[in-house]
Amino acid sequence: MTPPYLSNFEQIHNEAIRLADYKMNEIRNIDEEYIINVLCAFVAVAYNKIQKYAEKYFGGFSNKINLFYNKLVMGRYDFVSGNISINPDIIFYEEDVFDEVLLHELTHSIYHDHRIEFWQHLQHLLYLEGLIKEEKEFRICEQSGSRAVYYGERKIGNNDQRLMMHFVENSGSDRYDNIEKLFRRVFYYQDILRYRKTGTSSYLIDDNNNFISMEPIWRKYALRYNIEPIFLLQMSCMDEDRMRKNSVNVNNYETFKPIQALE
Repeated sequence: MTPPYLSNFEQIHNEAIRLADYKMNEIRNIDEEYIINVLCAFVAVAYNKIQKYAEKYFGGFSNKINLFYNKLVMGRYDFVSGNISINPDIIFYEEDVFDEVLLHELTHSIYHDHRIEFWQHLQHLLYLEGLIKEEKEFRICEQSGSRAVYYGERKIGNNDQRLMMHFVENSGSDRYDNIEKLFRRVFYYQDILRYRKTGTSSYLIDDNNNFISMEPIWRKYALRYNIEPIFLLQMSCMDEDRMRKNSVNVNNYETFKPIQALE
């Protein structure tokens, strides 16, 4: 069975939850295509949203998107290239959180750090988009020889250059215990080895003992969602594919027979 075509954030969110809700032994047997399908659909939706926001507020966006996996950071803006990297963990949050992350990274095209002006600008955009109900004042107060920053009545930090905060209420991924295990399957070389019980590379073996690199699977779904021109496709597993191609030993592999849909 072919993974479903996913055209909007709600569909992507629900499919990711479906996959992550499987038990660990079931996740080990999911065909990687199901995970990569979700992630490529996510890139397509993210790019369309970035284009919409950029045309509306930032004069357009002509750069590329990448995916990266990190426990703490939801997005990154490259100040040299203008490319944006997105953490797929956002799939498991509400769509408003997703929209804030995209607007956050686009705002870095104007402000390269997290000074108060950055947060004021981002807050105004979120208000215009209806993602928050009101705009609050940022204040800097001298306290015992140091500067404390307040957002409305809430103290948010002591350094007005490197504040860290969010405006939209976070909700989502904490309740899905298998999220990291699911995504690490396609982002981290060592986990690819562990799940496939092999010892030499990140290549898979199909039923006919042919090598299956992860990169062609990514490219297949990048083509499906028409994101090849804008998707950087620089996951760590790609580098491992290239470096270890010549050291693959077919005798180290078990034939890969995934449970196709896990209905």
